[in-house]
Amino acid sequence: MSKNSQGYMGIQIGKLGPAVGRIYRREQVYSAYQPHVRNPRTEAQQANRARFRRLMGLTRAFVPATALGLSAAAENAGLHYRNLFTKLNADAVSTAMEPEVRYGELVVALGPAVGVMFSGVAAESGGKVVVAYDANMETPGAGVRDEVYVFAYGEGLGYGVMSGGVARTVGRVELELPSVWAGERMHVYGFVRTTNRQAEWDEALGRQRLPFEVSGSVYVGVAVVVE
Repeated sequence: MSKNSQGYMGIQIGKLGPAVGRIYRREQVYSAYQPHVRNPRTEAQQANRARFRRLMGLTRAFVPATALGLSAAAENAGLHYRNLFTKLNADAVSTAMEPEVRYGELVVALGPAVGVMFSGVAAESGGKVVVAYDANMETPGAGVRDEVYVFAYGEGLGYGVMSGGVARTVGRVELELPSVWAGERMHVYGFVRTTNRQAEWDEALGRQRLPFEVSGSVYVGVAVVVE
């Protein structure tokens, strides 16, 4: 049954005879009514739906990282950064009733900036996470103004926490996690972002460096948060 507003010639939402009315991009559109909807709910179909739900959950949870790490690549591909994350990481989630995630394969940043060499993640008391890295300054294109970011995803919590940017030359990123994270298994990722606000020529690279370029992300490792 259609819901009407603004009189009988106004907006129609829902079934109207053999058609279904709806609003799409602020315009009234109609589509044919389908009376026989098939939803067999086979085991394979349900497993695929479970995989899709898991992937969508990861897409939402990783937004703090992908908003920085995938925005430029997504724009170049004509996508939203969430959609690019889903596309890049679809194969990292298995098709099963209880899908498994290969966390080490997840991509949260993609770009041409020079990365650092992460050496691991350490969980310290009080919910502190310390990620050490080598600045990799000998690589052409590595800049002292570049910043290193770390993202920790709580596997049992279903969301993540992003660090602030730390200068490449510091050599470590410290991340303070909420008390609710105590005892949680976390997966940690890192990447580099440049700080130039305008395009500039990089003599070492022999090319123009665009504003806020990022490196490819690195799966730093997994650890359990210490209370």
